[in-house]
Amino acid sequence: MRAIVVLPVRDLTEGREWYARTLGFDTVYVHAHPVEDPEGNYAVLLGDGAEVHLILDEPPRDHP
Repeated sequence: MRAIVVLPVRDLTEGREWYARTLGFDTVYVHAHPVEDPEGNYAVLLGDGAEVHLILDEPPRDHP
């Protein structure tokens, strides 16, 4: 059995860069849309036998 940690981040690019620079993680997947969401809102990172997922912590949308 394995567990995967999903961590909310305010900026996906900054989060990915921090994990790469500080802990040596590599980004292996980014869920993005080329027009609507080019920076992405979800990423999978691997490093030293560990897997971490980052999700963009978006504020709730206002309902009309």
